[in-house]
Amino acid sequence: MEFYGRVEELSTLNKKYDQLDKHSGVMTVITGRRRVGKTLLAERYIGDKESLYLFISKKSEKLLCDEFISIIKKPNYSSCWRF
Repeated sequence: MEFYGRVEELSTLNKKYDQLDKHSGVMTVITGRRRVGKTLLAERYIGDKESLYLFISKKSEKLLCDEFISIIKKPNYSSCWRF
């Protein structure tokens, strides 16, 4: 998929990231219609930043929460959830 026309979105995301200090974090939710490049935007934004990517699939809230909790509890989650 081509990646274009996301300069403003990447700039906004990077400005928010740059405002953090090394002991804080931020949760970013990217929403939009299907097949408009949300995942690719997240990949480009994350780059080599320490990150955790959680995909919201069509599951019950309980199943999603259980899945996310098990991922977050892993000792080295950031290395296995980079793009």
